Amino acid sequence: MMPSENLAIVFTPSLMSSSFTDPTSCLEGAKFEQAVVERMISNYAWLFADGPTTTSTGASSSASSSPPSSTVTTGIR
Repeated sequence: MMPSENLAIVFTPSLMSSSFTDPTSCLEGAKFEQAVVERMISNYAWLFADGPTTTSTGASSSASSSPPSSTVTTGIR
């Protein structure tokens, strides 16, 4: 299997584009964009759940669940 980091490298250019014009900013932005796509791939089950589950009160329980927490670090300041 291909790791999520490698999949993010492949899919990021198709999913996101940068509005930066200078090369340094483009590279820094690409690192951040890749980190975002990698998180999306790693947390696919939470992002693409089958749908909201209902409780006996009819309220959606998936809306109250929070995404997995982790820190994304980049070289952008």
